[in-house]
Amino acid sequence: MPVTIKNIAAELGLSVSAVSKALNDYPDIALETRRLVKETARRMGYRASAAARSLRTRRTNTIGLIFCIIDRHLTDPYYLDLLASIGEECSRQGFDLLLSVCPDRRLERSAYERMVDGKRVDGMILTGTRHGDGRIAYLVERGFPFVALGRSEQDGDSPCVDVDGAKGV
Repeated sequence: MPVTIKNIAAELGLSVSAVSKALNDYPDIALETRRLVKETARRMGYRASAAARSLRTRRTNTIGLIFCIIDRHLTDPYYLDLLASIGEECSRQGFDLLLSVCPDRRLERSAYERMVDGKRVDGMILTGTRHGDGRIAYLVERGFPFVALGRSEQDGDSPCVDVDGAKGV
């Protein structure tokens, strides 16, 4: 059974509200009480619920990335290294990476809708952008944060990460 805030409160003789506030560093809880609650939570093996935190903050701390199999991303060593690097950086920044594999470009839009409209992620990383890319229009329309790996010629105002071809020569 996972340890809950109620378990910690019972252990310390505090209210559930006081334990919650202490774990979230509310200033109206004495510093010593916050320290004691956090130490007890650590000792008991408490892990905050990501689902509960997401409801409270309206954030998932998750970044979405969709690969289409047709692009052969999953067998290309470049993309495997890129995926590992993205995952490492997400982790360093306190984010999880949600990877979805799309078997067909015709299903790509519904994959984005599940992640974005379903509020499963806080931002998206796009790969293989192309001229007139509908994914960019979809995300811009919703005001949803994203970054493209590479720049498509028409979408110059969209946020992107790209190689410096001039310095590479």
